[in-house]
Amino acid sequence: MKIDLKYDLADAHVHIGQDSIIGKGVSADSLLNYVRKHGLKQILAFSSDLQYQHYNRVLEDLLQHHKEIYGLVKVSLDYDQKETFRLLSNPKFIGIKFHPSLDRVPVTHKKYVPLFKHLEKIGKIALVHCGRWQEVASLLHTWVESNTVIAKMLSSSRNTLITFGWKQATVICQ
Repeated sequence: MKIDLKYDLADAHVHIGQDSIIGKGVSADSLLNYVRKHGLKQILAFSSDLQYQHYNRVLEDLLQHHKEIYGLVKVSLDYDQKETFRLLSNPKFIGIKFHPSLDRVPVTHKKYVPLFKHLEKIGKIALVHCGRWQEVASLLHTWVESNTVIAKMLSSSRNTLITFGWKQATVICQ
C-alpha cells in the first residue's frame, strides 16, 4: 500500500556496518534497499561502532553515487586525523558523529581538540550521541562557535532526556 504524504520522507538516524549492541550489521546493499523500499528522499547515515573507519570509507563511496544519502564521519579515540579531515572535505559529509557512552571515551578528551577546531573552521556539525549531560555542558562552553547537536543525553541523576541543537535546548523529564 502506498501512502501519499504532504512531505517528503527523510531518516536522520541510519547506521551502516557492524554494531556491537545488537550484534548485527547493515551492509551498503541493505541500506540502499531500505532507502528504495520506503521512498526516502534523504537519509543521514553514519558508521556503527565496529570497524568504523572502514565503514566511513564505504559510506564515502555511497555518498558519491547516491544523491539522497548524506553522512556523518564516525570517530572514536583512535581516529585518524588526516583521514577524518579528508572525509570532511566532501560536502556530503555534514559533520562528525561521537558516541561517548558506547566508545567509553568522553567527548571532551584532549585528542578531540583539533577535531573541534577544524569543525568550527569549516562550519560542520558535531553530533554527540548518548553522552552525559555534565560532560557535554563543558563541551558547549569550550566550543561556543561550534554547531553541536546533542542527542539522547541521559542524566545520571534522574530519568531525563536532553536534546540540544544549534544553541537550543529541549529537556524532557519522565
